[in-house]
Amino acid sequence: MNRFRIIVIISLLGLSSQYVHAQLNVDLGKARKEQSICLHASTLRNFRTLSSQHILFQYDSKTFFLMTMQRSCFGLRETFRIHPGRTGKACSNRNDEIMYEDKIGGAKSCKIDLIDTVESRDAAKALIKQRKEDRNKEKDEE
Repeated sequence: MNRFRIIVIISLLGLSSQYVHAQLNVDLGKARKEQSICLHASTLRNFRTLSSQHILFQYDSKTFFLMTMQRSCFGLRETFRIHPGRTGKACSNRNDEIMYEDKIGGAKSCKIDLIDTVESRDAAKALIKQRKEDRNKEKDEE
């Protein structure tokens, strides 16, 4: 709430709207990060790996969850089984991890960064692409 007040004051002082927009994006991102979504073990059965950092879970015909890992995970693209860690569920924003097995047979783990609800596989791919573009834009601005 205090950060919102600061942004409003800054905008009233006539500072760059680009600066205000950047600060607002940071705050919205922080708020989104504070929300936690948990997937139970039964939800983790119907999945498709989209990359070495992204997995799409299908809950029902209209509900999908895009899980983004904190980093690229070796062997994730070739995985055939995923299960949550010790808790029986995989949650974002709790430093949880998933366990997975690749075709070589080795069990591996990877830490979860975000879990988003998306409407379709195409929506998940679009979100991944948008985040990548946003990261590249941030790097260019630095």
